[in-house]
Amino acid sequence: MQGKYLLFLFILIITPLSFTDASQNIIIDTKPKKVGINSTNTHYFNITNTDNPIYIIRIEMPTSSNIKFTELLDCPEDKNFNDQYSWAKSIDSNQITCQTSARVDNPNLITSGKSTIITARATSPNLNIDSTYNWRIITENISDFSQTLNTSAQIFIDATPPKLSQIQLNDNNNNNMVDSLVLKFDDEIDHNAHSATDFKIDNVTIEKIIPTNNNSFELILSDEIVNTNKPIITYNPNSENFDSQALVGFSNFESIKITDKIGPIIIFSNFNNNPPKIGENRLSIIFSETLDNNSPLSVSIKGLKDTYQITQTEFINDKWKGVLNLIVSDTVDINKLIITGARDLNGNQLVNSPNSLYTVSVEPTVISQTSNSQIEQIKEDAINIINNNVTSWKSNNNSNKITEIFTNYTKSLLSGINNPGNIAMNNLSHFILYGTTSTIKLGAGERAGVLSSYKSAFNKLPILSAEWEDVLKIANGRWPSNTSTPAEDRAKISFKTIYRRAPNMSQSNDNTAVTIMAYGLRPSQRNLNSEKTAINLFRKIFTYDPLNSTNWDAVRAIAYSGATR
Repeated sequence: MQGKYLLFLFILIITPLSFTDASQNIIIDTKPKKVGINSTNTHYFNITNTDNPIYIIRIEMPTSSNIKFTELLDCPEDKNFNDQYSWAKSIDSNQITCQTSARVDNPNLITSGKSTIITARATSPNLNIDSTYNWRIITENISDFSQTLNTSAQIFIDATPPKLSQIQLNDNNNNNMVDSLVLKFDDEIDHNAHSATDFKIDNVTIEKIIPTNNNSFELILSDEIVNTNKPIITYNPNSENFDSQALVGFSNFESIKITDKIGPIIIFSNFNNNPPKIGENRLSIIFSETLDNNSPLSVSIKGLKDTYQITQTEFINDKWKGVLNLIVSDTVDINKLIITGARDLNGNQLVNSPNSLYTVSVEPTVISQTSNSQIEQIKEDAINIINNNVTSWKSNNNSNKITEIFTNYTKSLLSGINNPGNIAMNNLSHFILYGTTSTIKLGAGERAGVLSSYKSAFNKLPILSAEWEDVLKIANGRWPSNTSTPAEDRAKISFKTIYRRAPNMSQSNDNTAVTIMAYGLRPSQRNLNSEKTAINLFRKIFTYDPLNSTNWDAVRAIAYSGATR
């Protein structure tokens, strides 16, 4: 036994293990693997043997790279499943090893001319610059147990995030609205690192994301948006996906090419005389995007015998939209306006759309109704309510209808109100059912809505004469005498959601929009077409139907304020 051990020791001494140049012994697939920083990726090492049979393959991380192995997935395939011949796996963060028996009769050996693939996962480090490293691939053969080193296989760590270079706006259903965008980048992107929830376009969510090639993908919108020169793209990647492939270039579009073949459309229009001038009506037409000031613009009225003289045309352009202001001699139906020659900055022609939002501004209506007679009537009605002296209440006192009104409207209004009192409850129900001289034009449901708006604004129901005056003013489209800072603050938040900007309270239309949403002002003359369009816009903005008084106040602000994005 001792002699055998001495002989074995002697053999080890005279045949030491050594590294030799492996460039002639094995062939490695040398195509660099491109990965991002802070990312975990699967690596495939394709090894072809050109020398003696191999029984050990070890892959070490590149020198000074700080790359870490996380998993050894595949060693060479076992051709014989005898345990003594099976390939065994070994891994730590710095290296992976595949080893089988060194017996010459082992059928799993990698013989000359044969190839195998080692598959492993590794995590790349955080770097500031692009870097290329060489893997250390070591093999050992059964002939003389010598080790060979090959460093030709490379890994390229890309530390430069892909940058947005081009945006393509798509109108897939040919209605001149954007329903998808293709985002193109200056480098390859990892499509698995992004999801639809990472993006919003003009505050519209993304239904799905579709890869189009190695450096671009298409975002399918959940709802259509009107075309703009430079859409607002919100990019907020999920923290689990955030890695080197996090995209850049969404904050500054100055160097980004916009591919836009979609013409502008009319999205909003209103008459707004402030101050009104005798014989003149100011018509503002808002387009979906900035117009070219050099457009050969002309306007005509379709189907009307009268000639409407355009006494003034003016372009007011900002970053997001175009506005055309016209002074016409009389009110006109916006759907009969034919505008020709207008085009956007990319040369796309205007598409005349009958679906534009046409509104009548509330403020001119209020200005025209500042007569003392209406104020006096409101004051008289308020006093009569608290004194139970409204003529229509006395002559039409139907207890069954009052009970029905209480069940359908008053009961829900009283929710959250402590000790309202019988007189107050009676006044509420009678007001809803019969109204007053200044509110007879409204229906019962609308009068209940006015009370709900008042409650939402002031967190109470009217009891005193001054409080009823404010209710009646709201019902007639007038500013209430009392104000509510919390209600106006909430309205300003809603304004920003709807119009994507903060309100300018010194600007009449913005002030009107905030006031309508804060207090629920009703228009003196309803425009059902405007309200229908406003409801559709509300659904697009908030993704649900208007349900309560606050929602309906927002609808009225969209329909009647004249405020624009």
